[in-house]
Amino acid sequence: MRLTETADVWWKNAVVYCLDVETFFDTDGDGRGDLRGLAQRIDHLAELGVTSCG
Repeated sequence: MRLTETADVWWKNAVVYCLDVETFFDTDGDGRGDLRGLAQRIDHLAELGVTSCG
């Protein structure tokens, strides 16, 4: 099957996650999550089944 035949229906089989970085994991103690905290927990997210699409 060609990509052009499926590109408009990718969302029918997709699982979409939304992660709020500000509330996820705080590494510098300021009370807000940060990208460094997110990066430290990538393995945890992968165990949950999160994958990248790009």
